[in-house]
Amino acid sequence: MLPTSTAEQGLIVLRCAALGAVLAAFWDLLAAIRLEDGLRRRGTAVLDILFWLTALPCFLLFFLRHTDGRLRAYLPLGMLAGGWAWRHTLSPVLQKLLRLLLRGVRRCVRAGKRALIWVFSFPRGN
Repeated sequence: MLPTSTAEQGLIVLRCAALGAVLAAFWDLLAAIRLEDGLRRRGTAVLDILFWLTALPCFLLFFLRHTDGRLRAYLPLGMLAGGWAWRHTLSPVLQKLLRLLLRGVRRCVRAGKRALIWVFSFPRGN
């Protein structure tokens, strides 16, 4: 195992903070889906499980790739800092945009479904 310089450690912490921000953005996406669809306990549990089944491999693969499998105590702190920074800066804006986008997609799907039913509902001649 090669020793890691201070500059490389700082770069790894920044990458870890970016990973934390990306995972927080993914959490926002799942939260917008949950809020727009009005999911109850089971739907929320499914989305939580989906988040953790995505976040844990990302976290472990990041450590394997960037630290050669050596667990560094400052890296989870970097992820927490990135997630915290995301949640307190861009998260509210992304939440609103995602909810608007999901409403628009839902309206387009409903309109497409009505159009498809309309196309096939013409009376047929004898």
